[in-house]
Amino acid sequence: MTKKSHILIGFSFGLLFNVNPLLSIVGSLIPDVDIIWGRYLKNNFWFSHRGFTHHFIIPLFLLFLAVFYENLGFILLPISIGYFSHLLADLLTINGIPLFFSYYPRISLKLLKTGSIIEYFITFSFFIFTIFFKFSK
Repeated sequence: MTKKSHILIGFSFGLLFNVNPLLSIVGSLIPDVDIIWGRYLKNNFWFSHRGFTHHFIIPLFLLFLAVFYENLGFILLPISIGYFSHLLADLLTINGIPLFFSYYPRISLKLLKTGSIIEYFITFSFFIFTIFFKFSK
């Protein structure tokens, strides 16, 4: 997914889970920090784009820290929710995310190609659904 889509989906997840949506956006952007070095190292779990930073263990660890350190929960919980939103969004793409602690095998629903009109349609539809669901009560 593109940066714009991750921002909109992260914001939507923040609203749905009643956490700070701006921190949820931050969490939704963190996994793509690997783009900085990932374009040079391909198919390497630790250093490629969509490698380690796209593994479900990281938001689970953040969630654990949010519960264990309650005084940091107001920061860590929305970041972990945003992080999960990023991984779930990338799960829809052709490339998917790592399943175990290696670059392959990967798990993917193969519903869309990054940057496609289908990505933007799904992202915007999810955002509209979230707004309607959240504010129609």
